[in-house]
Amino acid sequence: MFTKRITFALLSCLLACYANAQDSLLLRNFQFVKHDNPWLTTRNAAALTTFSTATITEAEAQLTKHKGGLTDYYGAPDALEAGVSIASFYRLSPRTVVAGSISYNNWSGQDMTGSAFINPERKPFNIAEDSLTNAGDKHRDTYRLSGSMGIDIWQGYALGARLDYTAANYAKYKDLRHKNKLMDLLLSAGIHAPVMSWLSLGANYTYHRNTESLDFGTYGKSEKVYKSLIDYGAFFGRVEQFGNEGFTDKSREMPLFEDGHGADFQLSVMPLAPVSLFGTVGFSHSTGYYGRRSPYTITYTNHSRDRFEATARLTYQPGTPSAASSSSPSAASSSSPSGVPSSSSAAPSSLRSCRSRFYLDITYSREALKNNAETYRELTNASGATYYEYYDPVETGDKTWHELDVAATALLGINGELPTWQLTVGYHYLQRKQKAYLYPYYMNQRLSNNTVSLNATHNLLTRHGVWSFTLSGAFLKGDGKPFTVNTFVTPSAGQEPPAMMSAFLYRDYQYLTAPQYHIGGSVKYAFRFPGTRMKTHVCLSASHRKANQSNDYSTGSDRTQLSVAVGCTF
Repeated sequence: MFTKRITFALLSCLLACYANAQDSLLLRNFQFVKHDNPWLTTRNAAALTTFSTATITEAEAQLTKHKGGLTDYYGAPDALEAGVSIASFYRLSPRTVVAGSISYNNWSGQDMTGSAFINPERKPFNIAEDSLTNAGDKHRDTYRLSGSMGIDIWQGYALGARLDYTAANYAKYKDLRHKNKLMDLLLSAGIHAPVMSWLSLGANYTYHRNTESLDFGTYGKSEKVYKSLIDYGAFFGRVEQFGNEGFTDKSREMPLFEDGHGADFQLSVMPLAPVSLFGTVGFSHSTGYYGRRSPYTITYTNHSRDRFEATARLTYQPGTPSAASSSSPSAASSSSPSGVPSSSSAAPSSLRSCRSRFYLDITYSREALKNNAETYRELTNASGATYYEYYDPVETGDKTWHELDVAATALLGINGELPTWQLTVGYHYLQRKQKAYLYPYYMNQRLSNNTVSLNATHNLLTRHGVWSFTLSGAFLKGDGKPFTVNTFVTPSAGQEPPAMMSAFLYRDYQYLTAPQYHIGGSVKYAFRFPGTRMKTHVCLSASHRKANQSNDYSTGSDRTQLSVAVGCTF
């Protein structure tokens, strides 16, 4: 009898342990872990030492179909993309935390014209097709790699380094064809210092380098003439014929190069027990050029870019211990006089003690970009070789962007790392100002839009898994005129005005300013895959966007997106 009782008790304990392990696995959420600690979203890798939950990894494969003409001028009315990704936060030792991600995206679009660049939105100039009759298919492969490491060197004071690398190939399969190769590199080194129990500081230096090379060509021999608009801003510029010189020179690959330096500063304060404040300020300056810098090749343009960004998060956590007993994130995870976080901690104390959490996130950024056309003449040296002599450049473009994001989020009924409800109200403001110059003419464009969004997610824990239901909606309304053209002086008789591409101008105008609404939803089911320690999920999502206004150049007033994703968390 006694043996039976012991056996029954042991079996009960084992079943309880299994159920607890299964529940704890289902209650893990990678996105919650990443975004709940704002230090983990910065470029400062030293702040990885504030990571105080158990190691977590998420992998996912996704397939998405896009259909509809409500897209920007360089987009595809019909597109299909597939991708795979994996991301992780991993504690190597009590003093060392690493984070990394790898992803691949395969994208194909049909019936495309627009820009020769992969993404022309914040380029110093644009190379756009001069005709709508050469629409064709385009394809893009994108590879991303990110890795960072933070090391606690003494009582929470930490150093860190980070690398982000992106490579992409892009091609159009109809004349005028182009092949693009993109390389984007970001290197960062930083420091994190918990100077007091209620105050933490951080800083990091960043080096950024970007090169997108373009190679233009045609299939076989063709007598057809192809022209491109060299767009200095708002599709205002000059037309260039495809040949052996210029921006679309078919005899050589032409790189658009840019590199620069930046710095970011972070601050985390806990002035009162249930309230904490986190803020960052960042500055960067970069310069670049289009062409090849050598005495025997032409550099066509040079540009400079300045960017400022500030973010702030105000967090309210009912039931949070006072700063004296809990301290900052890095100090809260320490369990020894040396400040080394305990590797046995499965979740931060705030997660274990706080059932709800409220965020107010504010982000503001300003970016200024100036472009100049080089002036030069072709000379021949004594050996008969051609070289180029440069003079003062001429300003051709001045662009500025202002962006403001405000989001209020409520996480209710937090169980482990899984909130029962996540409710978000957001506001986004964008202002874009462009000035393009081609003496004696100049063009002004000033567009802005306001977006209000709502998002609600409910996570329902069942006996064998977790159901997640999401509904979202947004409304956008813009303002501004498509363009205004003026002159510095009266043009001479017979002088031709600059070229324009009205179709792309008004498509872009509609996309940014037309009143439009967006609705979307998703259903996700996560379960413990039998025989493994993996939380497996399947997600189906759909969204639809519709504009209430159109113009003669519009390719459509709505767009639908359908997506399916399969992944796991472990």
